[in-house]
Amino acid sequence: MSGRAKLKLWLTTLLMLLSMVCSAPAGIVHIDIGVNSAAGIVFLQIGGLVGDLTGDGVVDVEDVLTLSDWWLWVGEAGEIPEDITADGTVDFNDFSILAIEWRQELPQTPPTPNPMTWAVEPYATSPYSIAMVATTATSTDGSGVEYYFEDFDYPEYNSGWLSFGPDEEARWVDTGLAPEVTCRYRAKAHNKSNLLETDWSPIRSAKTLPPPDTTPPTPNPMQWASGGEPKEVDHGGGTWDYWAEMTAAQATDGSGGVQYYFECTSDSRYSSGGEGDPGGTQWRIDRTYMVLVGQKDRNFWFRVYARDLYENQTEPSSQLPAD
Repeated sequence: MSGRAKLKLWLTTLLMLLSMVCSAPAGIVHIDIGVNSAAGIVFLQIGGLVGDLTGDGVVDVEDVLTLSDWWLWVGEAGEIPEDITADGTVDFNDFSILAIEWRQELPQTPPTPNPMTWAVEPYATSPYSIAMVATTATSTDGSGVEYYFEDFDYPEYNSGWLSFGPDEEARWVDTGLAPEVTCRYRAKAHNKSNLLETDWSPIRSAKTLPPPDTTPPTPNPMQWASGGEPKEVDHGGGTWDYWAEMTAAQATDGSGGVQYYFECTSDSRYSSGGEGDPGGTQWRIDRTYMVLVGQKDRNFWFRVYARDLYENQTEPSSQLPAD
């Protein structure tokens, strides 16, 4: 028999059975597998609704067609979904349960949690961006969930509907913001199929970070301390015990930290951190520098720089000889 003929047969039968619904045994309840104590009927629930063989949330013609495909099947009780009464055969007992549930639908509800909540409330990630994470929602129609994030004060700035993988958090980053601005956000979710939406999450705010520091220390250009210009000093140890000594001016910076670099423009080995400064570092917090130059009258030339914690560097000081 063709599918169309089956449909005609079953719909005709359905009309007859529906006329008997009012006299059908009372007390049939929706359980997974159980016994109706009032009617003595054992049945199998598929999904959330007895008789919803296609799992689409409603008992309709599609379920009638599915049942007809297995008509008069015989096998182990409850082996297939179409054996609604779980008695080992597909017959009018199963069809009568389907008829009783005809046109019944599962309640249509939005995803949970409802209202939406925050897994991680909005927080600044840079001077130009704010991130947030919604609670992972559960679909109530089996179709999956999409999420929507919105700037409460400027709704035109939003995420659009976003989908995430099963192991991904529902995270959105709002970018293109200005430094040190406060933005307020809310989030919601909906089922992908029936599009029912949760209520909005609570509104939460975050402030972007301050702009990056791009200002070098002062003075800029760097300067030598008064009397601290490079000079050659005899340490009294003989012909090879002459040193170049110098002191930079005190530099200041809003970052709270300053380092100095002393450059020997005559021979880089004698710069701070060079071969002539064993154990030293190129940038140092000590603004006085001494380096062994060996013989007298080497006349090496030096200049000094300063930088802050963000590596914003001054222009060099004047270049002077150690003589």
